[in-house]
This record gives sequence, structure tokens and C-alpha cells, in this order.
Amino acid sequence: MRKGQAFLIASIIACILLALLRINLNLSELERSIQTLQADFEREEMENVERELLRSIEYSRVEDLTKNLEIFSNFSRKALGRRKLTFNALLLQCLLPKVSGESQLNVTIFNMLGVEIESLNLTFSYDNSTRSFSSIRDGESVRTNFIFSTNSDVNYTLILSYKTFREEKREEILIPVEIGRSKFIGFFELELKNWLEQRVKLNPVYILKA
Repeated sequence: MRKGQAFLIASIIACILLALLRINLNLSELERSIQTLQADFEREEMENVERELLRSIEYSRVEDLTKNLEIFSNFSRKALGRRKLTFNALLLQCLLPKVSGESQLNVTIFNMLGVEIESLNLTFSYDNSTRSFSSIRDGESVRTNFIFSTNSDVNYTLILSYKTFREEKREEILIPVEIGRSKFIGFFELELKNWLEQRVKLNPVYILKA
């Protein structure tokens, strides 16, 4: 083979390699762009769920909120599931009937985390009493109450701690008590998961409705 032919072949091979490298770079850029768009879309979907959740709270009577939020959450999971998205959530809902002297804090936990809650504890700062639950399945809710007595406005704290096979969490939720008023206090963890198991989480949502 002549030197000229060898040089020509080497040049052609170099051009092919450069073209392949450019294609790979373009594919990588395209993949990153698609992932960014997907993440933006999922965050928008998640924020839309949050807006509708807040709207559902706004237009519900206090005594109907627990039932309405569970209905809303189940509907959201089904609707997003049709788009290959999984909606997961933990809803902690506290209802304070009209406070006067000895009163009661009613608490409902609705597990939609997509996994079983292995253990869950609630501690109320009024007297540091604790309620404990175990093996709360996905789609299951548990209820409890705490008795307290006050003749003046006061702030209490409800401590939530729970464990799944995936994570352990601890949250402190403010419970503002006002004499003569009923209130709803909600604490919600919201998550969206796509078919690639990529997750979009919003900061926990704290709601107070009197």
C-alpha cells in the first residue's frame, strides 16, 4: 500500500471516529435535555396536585376535611397512574372541636407512601402522652385522640415519627389552641415517582384552617 493511500484511509477512519464521537455527545446532550424536561413536567404535576389539595381544603367544611382529603388523594393517585406516574403521600390530619376547658384533639394518619409503615408514634406535648401503631398498610388510615385541658390560648406540639423499610422520619407539628374555636391542622408529605423510579418531592405542607 502506498503512503498516500494509507494516509487517506487513516484520514477517513479519523473522520468516522470524530463523527461517532460527535453523535455520542449529541445523544448525551439529548438525554440530559429529556431528563430535564421530564423533571420539570413532574414538578409541575406535583405542584398542580398541591394546588388542588389546598383548594379542596379551602372549599371543605372542617368536619368533612378528613374524608374529602382521602377521596382527593385516591383520585389523584388513579389519575396520575394513567400517565405512568405514581403519587405517594402521608397525610396527618388533626381536628380540634370547639375548645372549652377539657377538650380533645382528634388525629388521623392516612398512609399513601406506597409502602407499609412499620412503626409510627405520635407524642402530644400537653402531657407527653404517646400513641403507637405498627404495620400500617399503603392505603390504610389509623385514628386516635388526645385529651387536654386549658382555659387560655396555648400552643402545643405534636411529634410524628415513623419508619418504613426505606426511611425513618421525625416531624414536629404546631397545634395552636384558641378558646372557643375549632380548627383543622394538616401536615402532608407529597411525592411523585416516574416509571424510572425517579422521585420528585415537595417540602412538607402545613395547613391551618379555623
